[in-house]
Amino acid sequence: MTRSLYICLILSCIASATFAQKRPSCPDDEVLAQLDFWIGEWNVYNNRNIKVGTNKISRVLKSCAIQEEWKDSQGAEGISLFFKNPNTGKLKQLWITEYAHYPGGTKEKDMVEVEPGKSISFQGSYPRKSKQVLDRTTLLKLSDDKIKQTIEISNDGGKTWRVTFLGIYKRKR
Repeated sequence: MTRSLYICLILSCIASATFAQKRPSCPDDEVLAQLDFWIGEWNVYNNRNIKVGTNKISRVLKSCAIQEEWKDSQGAEGISLFFKNPNTGKLKQLWITEYAHYPGGTKEKDMVEVEPGKSISFQGSYPRKSKQVLDRTTLLKLSDDKIKQTIEISNDGGKTWRVTFLGIYKRKR
């Protein structure tokens, strides 16, 4: 091995080790902590108190993200990953279901409003036919053991909204 190749190899190893040591950790991230009130295992009911599904919310990836694992009463599933967007400094949600190839089966939403420890809203859009559908989710803490989730869509650019899901989360015991 030539001397210059050997030196490059050593410098490369040192740079890799230095980068690995300086990588920031996430456990104390205040932005991600805005969803802490939702962490836990939940039974989800509609406004007539009929159970419509379950949801498990947990920190993952060394506490650098929050994962949502949804299962409705018919067995359909969806998974969200929430993380701090390094470009905006705000939370971002990526949602995917087993219907990912249909409009709305995957969604990307950005945090648009927050009242720390009480409520948080995410909004995004997805294509449907020849237009974009706005999609907004709001989580409202009713108590330590109860949360209201409202999902709304708008077909007219946000002038009017229609509720597509209203869930009352009750913490599992």
